[in-house]
Amino acid sequence: MKKIFVTLLIAAVSLTSCEQFLPESKIDTSVTKDMAGINYTNLYKEGIEAYRALPAGYDRIDGAMLAAACDEADYAIAGSSVEKFQLGIWSALSCPGGNWTAAYREIRRIRMFLEDSADYEHIIVRDTSTTAAKNSYQEQCADLKCLRAENHVMLAYIYFELLKRYGGVPIITGNYALGSEPDMIRNSYTEVVSEIVREIDTALPDLRDSWQAYKPNDFGRIEKGAALAIKSRALLYAASPAYNPTGDIQKWKKAAAAAKAVIDLNRYALTADYRAMFLGVQGHQNTECILSYMTGDGNDPETNNYPVSTNGGNTGTCPSANLVDAYENADGTAFSWAALAPGADPYAGRDPRLQQTVVVNGSNWNGRTMETYVGGHDGLGVKNATTTGYYLKKFLTDGLDLEKNQTAVHSWPLFRYAEILLNYAEAMNEAYGADVDYFGDGRTARWAVNQVRTRSGMPGVVAGTQAEMRERIHHERQIELAFEEHRFYDVRRWGEPVAAAALGAPLRGVRITNSGGTLSYASFNVENRVWKSHMILFPIPQSEVLASDGMIAQNPGW
Repeated sequence: MKKIFVTLLIAAVSLTSCEQFLPESKIDTSVTKDMAGINYTNLYKEGIEAYRALPAGYDRIDGAMLAAACDEADYAIAGSSVEKFQLGIWSALSCPGGNWTAAYREIRRIRMFLEDSADYEHIIVRDTSTTAAKNSYQEQCADLKCLRAENHVMLAYIYFELLKRYGGVPIITGNYALGSEPDMIRNSYTEVVSEIVREIDTALPDLRDSWQAYKPNDFGRIEKGAALAIKSRALLYAASPAYNPTGDIQKWKKAAAAAKAVIDLNRYALTADYRAMFLGVQGHQNTECILSYMTGDGNDPETNNYPVSTNGGNTGTCPSANLVDAYENADGTAFSWAALAPGADPYAGRDPRLQQTVVVNGSNWNGRTMETYVGGHDGLGVKNATTTGYYLKKFLTDGLDLEKNQTAVHSWPLFRYAEILLNYAEAMNEAYGADVDYFGDGRTARWAVNQVRTRSGMPGVVAGTQAEMRERIHHERQIELAFEEHRFYDVRRWGEPVAAAALGAPLRGVRITNSGGTLSYASFNVENRVWKSHMILFPIPQSEVLASDGMIAQNPGW
């Protein structure tokens, strides 16, 4: 493990372009190393800046959601850099969505805070002259102890964000002085996973079980559940075919145990209303939320994604027919255009999550009935309208008057309980099979995936074999976690055949024609997508490879 060398200033810079933060925690970005030791307030401010590394995914890549870089969606506005993913023209010289430089800047800054605060009990003013002063000192010590643990978890999170993009990356354990020579050599994938687990296990004893039980308005802070959720996701990826080519069952067993640790907290539960869970304050105050990035009041998601026919809307990220066609019928059978009765509404009688996620023709949206047929107000052919025949609904508050700059609260879901259940289902199925009750508590792989399905009113999965259950779990992740930045990485970790089938297939839409009130539907290719096997991983920025004098090896194929 190596120390870090970064020639950039210590200014707080997010891994994304988002400028907002926890509404309850205002950050002074002018805090310097010299100022940090002056008092509790400045030391606390230095530590809380770690949360700037959390992303908000509403406009992840040049205005587009990450969904537009995979088979979930297209981006209606031409010229966005997300097209590099779509057309296969990203490279080590130009890679949208890369986070190498920003991540190592954040790692360096967090390491500085951990060094600065190591002796926090003696750094801050210790006044025990009165009971109130003594209590204040003890509370400040408790806050800094917890904040240090949160920073360890943030290190784990940042390393995972690097890992899922680049594979093995250099592990940093200290700081080089500016001007020193860099010594960054890539650690293996396994070593980085071990470092993630180590950071989380180190932090767990000092993390709070619930921030709201301590400070009711402190939402968006890392608790034990969030740390364990990061561990669950990291170990699931490590067990997956792309990173576990020998099929080591022990890795799947570790992933199952990690997901079970979150479940066993009995801290979280699925919410009844799938759509409402992503709206307003419910985005971070629902029973399913493990960790959200709170962006406060605003209307950027609506401005970017409302239909262009809605005043102030720019259309933006358009769900694909690839995704929409994957939503099952309400009885659990696969949807098929060929089986659709003449004149039947193809969007009726489907998985309820379809119309809670996607605006389809006939949807009641923004106070009117949507017309996505050719010649309709929202249809193909209208300037800057949908490119796929569909619009995004998930995350968007209905009915905001953008011309009057009406706003709503938004919270980007980073970890939620449904994902943990699906992590558990996948790992349990691979480690033990669909129906083996290994832990003796009735929580099998089938139990977990059906928890997610029945919440939305869908029947339990029909799957007899491990392979059939694997397919059903993959499908459930596609539907349940749509637009939450899972699909882009899921199909990669599931291996080359799955990635090629999902990301190399044409991106499809639906063209609807209206003849005297009779609608007809035809699938069409919106765009041919390009996939090559080396795109499982991101390229390391060529500037970093060159600056390292060959110490940092480029990923194969780039």
